[in-house]
Amino acid sequence: MYRSNHNGHNGHRNGHAQHFLSDVYISEDAFWSLSLAAVETFRKECFGFLVGYQGKDKWILQRAIPHQTAQRSYSWVAPHAPARQRIEGAMKSLFLGEHTIGWFHSHPERGGEIAVPEVSDQDLDISKPGEVILIMGIHSRRKRVGWRQNADGTVSGTLGNYHLVVAAYMKTETGRQRRLRVNCAYATGFNPE
Repeated sequence: MYRSNHNGHNGHRNGHAQHFLSDVYISEDAFWSLSLAAVETFRKECFGFLVGYQGKDKWILQRAIPHQTAQRSYSWVAPHAPARQRIEGAMKSLFLGEHTIGWFHSHPERGGEIAVPEVSDQDLDISKPGEVILIMGIHSRRKRVGWRQNADGTVSGTLGNYHLVVAAYMKTETGRQRRLRVNCAYATGFNPE
């Protein structure tokens, strides 16, 4: 989803404080994979798998694996079904105690509009109930800002010439979206010059 007037991360929607279903903790390795996948495909969307495990009221994201053969566009991305099945089959034998907990993709800027990492109807359509959906808004950096945890549950900051906002959601059994709070101690402690 795209908006030209981004009004910040105040943690409130329609005048009410945001309630988070649970937390997603992103490891250093996953942070780099997510960020660099969005930067690599900038102006087009990236797609990949999230690997980790579920704890009590939280998800631990250990790895983010970009899907190389996904079909990409400026406003959509689609996984290549046979490749996705091969990857998921191979991952089952690689990560003991970890499994696919969801997927990620990016929303790049388009036409100078700031990309907002909000889940779309299409995102919900391809998601299974209980999967983590991680979306990164990425646009050209206007100024350098340090990485921070935002009141709306996102994590944001600049990396090179890009500004990223990382948000997480989950599809409920009823097909609705619920916001998850993103936590990444590595990112919020990472403030490059």
